[in-house]
Amino acid sequence: MKFAELDLGDTFSTEVFIDEDYVKRFAELTGDKNPIHLNEEFAKESIFGQRIIHGMIVGAVFSKTIASEFPGPGSIYLYQDMSFLAPIYLNSLLNIEFRVISLKSDKKIIEIETKCFVASEMKVNGKALIKCLN
Repeated sequence: MKFAELDLGDTFSTEVFIDEDYVKRFAELTGDKNPIHLNEEFAKESIFGQRIIHGMIVGAVFSKTIASEFPGPGSIYLYQDMSFLAPIYLNSLLNIEFRVISLKSDKKIIEIETKCFVASEMKVNGKALIKCLN
């Protein structure tokens, strides 16, 4: 999508399923091998009672979506904040929702509200600032 095609209030949504393999590959790629993500016995004794996914998986899904779908190729991340509101467990379907909340036409910069839900529960809330090169 080109910057000129974006309007205030535009929305985009997508879904990503996070399973065991996804978490293992993310741990290998990043080096984040916290046992809360990888060890069932450890996680059972935690406040969560089971394994949770890496919070930054959601950040990576936001990044992938911004770069490849909305606004898409030619998008450059300038800033992202995220509040982690609740744990996300293995084998969860992430519902990603974006909404354009600000447009700076002179600089081709957009601000996007970034949210992640599992079922109807918001798990991650944030904002991203994106420079559009197209």
